[in-house]
Amino acid sequence: MNDVTVTSSTDLRILVVDDDQAIRNLLCAVLRRRGLEVDPAGNGAEGLAMLAARPYAVILLDLMMPLVDGHLFLQRLAELELDPRPIVLVISASDESDFRKLARGSVSAIIRKPFDIMELADLVTACVNSCVVESDEAAGEATQRPRLPITGERTAPVLSSSVAPEKPDDPPIVPRDRS
Repeated sequence: MNDVTVTSSTDLRILVVDDDQAIRNLLCAVLRRRGLEVDPAGNGAEGLAMLAARPYAVILLDLMMPLVDGHLFLQRLAELELDPRPIVLVISASDESDFRKLARGSVSAIIRKPFDIMELADLVTACVNSCVVESDEAAGEATQRPRLPITGERTAPVLSSSVAPEKPDDPPIVPRDRS
């Protein structure tokens, strides 16, 4: 699935919020090579400030960070009245109990560290493409692109290797890369 590409030049940006500079740089580099617009943030406070300044289609969010962690970031994100709401993908090495603390409906998918970078890039690109389809439909434009399943809330396409959620409203969990 490495041949996924963005289907529009619409300014749909991705915000990468992770305190680990190596992971942040890797994610940004891989996504930029796919032609995506990416902004890095080193912690949740910086990410929230960036989110206040411009809209983002997709947010990649680490849970364990200094200053404002991923949980507080999600609480503050919920308080913002963003339309449309960004797709939030949590990337974390946290255990199951930490995932259960996430507010229902606040996260589209959970990607466990370590992750397969190309599979994650495919997922982010598919999320951006789903936003492009929504934008085209809202503008009344017909599209020739294949339709992704879209609900009232923006949701992430489910990866083939993801684990089904325990409850219907829980996000899928993508297992750690075992290679």
